[in-house]
Amino acid sequence: GEAGVGGGIVWDSIPEEEFREGLLKARFFLSPLPYFKLIETFYFDTQKENPLLLFHYKRIKNSALYFGFKIPYCLKSYEEFKRFVKNKAFGLKSGIYKIRLLISPDGGVEIIFSEYQPWRENLRVGLVKRDFDLGVLFHHKTSFRKPYEYWQNKAKKLGFDEIIFYNENGVLLEGCISNVFVDLGKGLITPPLELKILNGVLREFLISKKKAKEKVIN
Repeated sequence: GEAGVGGGIVWDSIPEEEFREGLLKARFFLSPLPYFKLIETFYFDTQKENPLLLFHYKRIKNSALYFGFKIPYCLKSYEEFKRFVKNKAFGLKSGIYKIRLLISPDGGVEIIFSEYQPWRENLRVGLVKRDFDLGVLFHHKTSFRKPYEYWQNKAKKLGFDEIIFYNENGVLLEGCISNVFVDLGKGLITPPLELKILNGVLREFLISKKKAKEKVIN
């Protein structure tokens, strides 16, 4: 059989980038992806709306569309998403909770509420060279997180709160569960997505508000 790949070409498309995107899409046929669910983790305050909730909604829906997941009703619109979360939280005591939302390829939805634990003020961070490649999954938050889970467990055993990865060129990338920001006195800088990192919602929010910009950090 044959299978074709393509893309939406517009007047300002860059040929080289379109070609690379085509090659990336073709990897689905040559290197099948493992089974995974999409994940979104965010806090829920019973008293006020999370200002980043829209970014969480957009990220998980865009990932579902990208991978061809069946779109559940709660992702049909942002209003439905907010209604779904609020209904699931009905009856909870007043406070702040952590929500873990999982979407299956068939459109199945799981939502888990747990105690919200913010980062402590002074963190111990370890630096590790990233020696694994998740391909396209680097750019999506999924349940396929074996390398990250390994280093999270390793960090706990060593007394670290987080592990920050760098590449073979000594360039900073991301943490197991965080993005990297550096303040050099002229505003925040954060590694570009081209380095195969996840676009965190706070990262996207700060860039959209021009409070941070992408720059290679080494």
